[in-house]
Amino acid sequence: LAQGDGALAYYNAGAGSADGAITWTERLRVTAAGNLGVGTDSAKAHLDIVDNDASGYIASFRQSNTLNGSSIFIDSPHDSNLRPTSIDFAQGGNVKWSVGQAYQSVSDRAFHVATSKLQSDGSGSKLVITTDGDVGIGTSAPVHTGAGATTGNTATLAVGIITCTT
Repeated sequence: LAQGDGALAYYNAGAGSADGAITWTERLRVTAAGNLGVGTDSAKAHLDIVDNDASGYIASFRQSNTLNGSSIFIDSPHDSNLRPTSIDFAQGGNVKWSVGQAYQSVSDRAFHVATSKLQSDGSGSKLVITTDGDVGIGTSAPVHTGAGATTGNTATLAVGIITCTT
């Protein structure tokens, strides 16, 4: 724990011996302005989390009480085409909803809403909005449905097959 310039920082060291050099790594900092940085020494917001992993959850917010075991995860899966980001909403450890960009998406940089964790190529998506403004319900790849469908104030809507049971 160190303090200086109005900031408070927490450091830790890897395993080593008492007679060897110790390398300290900053893990957390509270700036003089009150911003909390995790993985950064220059927090840009009240909470600024920086992760340099190739993929995986960036942050998680979890309720551990057994009566309300819900979680929110911010994910950034690895994708060679782009760096998508999604938010997963879980209950009892199981992702029930996911919103954001899917990795290896059929519709590049599209926004997805899924009733499970977003999968490769947008599988599991129930609603997709492409950067061109096309909307698909029940399909991961909305398409234009006719000539002039995206001109003026006309929107394109592609509806796939949705099976409902009661």
